[in-house]
Amino acid sequence: MDRTEVGQQRVGEPISALIDAILNSIQKAAWQDFDIRPLLYYTEKMVGKWLLHYIDQSLSDRQLLAISAEEVQTPALLLIRDMFRHHSRLIRPRTQDVSWVESLFREVAAELQLPTGPLDDEGKPHAPGDTDGKEWAERLSAPLGLPAFHLLVIHDAVVSGIEEELGEIPAAELVEEGGPLIGIVAFRDVNIIDPVELVHDFARHVGDINVGTDIEGEEGTISFTLNGNATFLSVQSMPIPWSELEGPCETAWWWPQAAKELSRHQAMVLIALNGQLGTVSERHIQLTRLVAHVSALQGAIGIFWSAAGLVHEPSQFQEIAAGLSPQELEPQLWVDMRVEKNEDGSYRFFTDGLTAFNQPEIEIDYTKRDPDHVYQTCYSVIRQAITSGHQLQQGETIELAPDTIIQVKHAPSMWERDGPVVKLEFT
Repeated sequence: MDRTEVGQQRVGEPISALIDAILNSIQKAAWQDFDIRPLLYYTEKMVGKWLLHYIDQSLSDRQLLAISAEEVQTPALLLIRDMFRHHSRLIRPRTQDVSWVESLFREVAAELQLPTGPLDDEGKPHAPGDTDGKEWAERLSAPLGLPAFHLLVIHDAVVSGIEEELGEIPAAELVEEGGPLIGIVAFRDVNIIDPVELVHDFARHVGDINVGTDIEGEEGTISFTLNGNATFLSVQSMPIPWSELEGPCETAWWWPQAAKELSRHQAMVLIALNGQLGTVSERHIQLTRLVAHVSALQGAIGIFWSAAGLVHEPSQFQEIAAGLSPQELEPQLWVDMRVEKNEDGSYRFFTDGLTAFNQPEIEIDYTKRDPDHVYQTCYSVIRQAITSGHQLQQGETIELAPDTIIQVKHAPSMWERDGPVVKLEFT
């Protein structure tokens, strides 16, 4: 492998895995007031540019080949955490207690199996003028031989730029029910993508979505509005971590070539929609239409729908997206619906992704019904629920046909999920 390939494998992929772990933890927390803009801004300006630049400049070919994921992810984690400390009130404006920052990054460190020692400090943000800030930067930079002072100065400039750049953007209404909706398009490369022109082109091709013309941002990360909801588009020259794609590719029966195709991607366009204007299904449609438009660009390989961990082939995704309306929703785009065989030969069913619709996940622990019938029945129930917005109630009865009557119960999940889920039982 040449140096570029080694760098992508030894540095780019661990950084992508770190960012993905942060996004996953944020989505799982479903904070009502979370604003994703600072994270996207800092990731693009600092982590994806200057940190990677200094790592590349500081390491020889032999050192680059020997570097571990932990050595790459730890300084990046500390830098991003410091940005969160500086802007905790901008990121979560309705939350006075800032202890969530420390909890979030310890959770991410645990998920990535990073040592907790480097996370232990006085819990305050750092700045170039502070003695403590200089010492913090030196500790952070020493393992890789990075230029500590330069790194800290640029970090401070990017952190300061967040308030200057994003503070001028009118604050959009935040999703009261949960965090941002996120769709990611995988590309072979993104060198020819102009995000501003991309949004303008989308606006020219959609008549039923109001695309705000006041586009903010530069160099790959921009913000605008879709039907009044804040939307962010970030062009990133790094892949989606394979650890996030491998499982979804294995279970994507609707796209048998998923693993082969997505293993070749080297870049991505991440799109996040933050807002509560309109219904949650309308917001899903808006984001889906934009993701479909991006996936039609040259070099697009596939789509990763973050909330459910689903992958999609672009042309199939585009075809389904074109027919969507609030009355015609297709759950398979956004909800992982899976039928699996139990050890005794019976079947179970479960979903992932319904919480993004403010719905509890749905499970069937045990049934001897035909698996195709189970899938189609649950599909109908889910489609009706996300279309109507009705949450299935304890003791409710659903009659889809004379031979298909379902009882609804609320009970703990068969998996490790927070809170009760909806359990369906055929009668």
